[in-house]
Amino acid sequence: MREHGLILAHYTPLPKASTVQTILKAERESNARWARHLGVGFTPDERTDSSETAGVPDCIIANSAFTARSFSGSSAQVINVPLAANYAERFNLPTSTERRRPGEKLRVAFSGQINQRKGISYLTEAIYGTLQDKVSLHLFGNDATGFVPELRRAYPGVQIEHTEKTDQESLWGHLSAMHAFAFPTLVDGFGNSLAEAAAIGLPSIVTDNCGARDIGLVPEAAVVVPPASVSAIVDAIEILLDEATRQDMGASARRIARQTRTWEQYGSEVTELLSELADRS
Repeated sequence: MREHGLILAHYTPLPKASTVQTILKAERESNARWARHLGVGFTPDERTDSSETAGVPDCIIANSAFTARSFSGSSAQVINVPLAANYAERFNLPTSTERRRPGEKLRVAFSGQINQRKGISYLTEAIYGTLQDKVSLHLFGNDATGFVPELRRAYPGVQIEHTEKTDQESLWGHLSAMHAFAFPTLVDGFGNSLAEAAAIGLPSIVTDNCGARDIGLVPEAAVVVPPASVSAIVDAIEILLDEATRQDMGASARRIARQTRTWEQYGSEVTELLSELADRS
């Protein structure tokens, strides 16, 4: 414990910087074509595990199991307290999503920063070819590097719809018109957009690097794929093309998201945790 009986607790919304850098380096080397679209990584000055300014923490509070695992081996106690995902408790979310009609394309959505760190090229490539007549891709978010036009050129025939800017309430309305949500991220701490989509009632395609298991979406409401696996995303989309399965998973997503902790409960849990740590000091 720290001197004067104080403890230093480090809260991090991000995985350990060295973990992020390793993942992004591997992606750059294996998929150089899209390397310039990886987005912002973490430089040494931004690293979440730095002790140069604040000192070595006594405990690290992580926002997901993936973030917590990235700090394994740390001298600090690592505690996983996943973020709240009960958006319906605080916000006026849509209460239903659209049923997919016979012959209609499966509308797969993604919302967030549109870059390769989110696995967007792998998602697009999965649709390209045999699935492009059955699936459309709907991207909501900032395309800072001009990724979308390049994806359209690289994968002709894939219907890619892009909405650059929208307010939060309008985004939720757009998502309620979708059939599924994809978040095949290479590395994230916690997918807030995933939690929003689940609360609206969208089944999802996810990796294990975004907190989907922490909020209980797997396996009832989400299909897990390995990062950077086109074939696994194809298989996941095939599952969601079955309308009965998709509807069941969507209903589970809404139910699970609305049973998770609220932000008030999250705050109380963190406060109680810090109090316990202080008492031990």
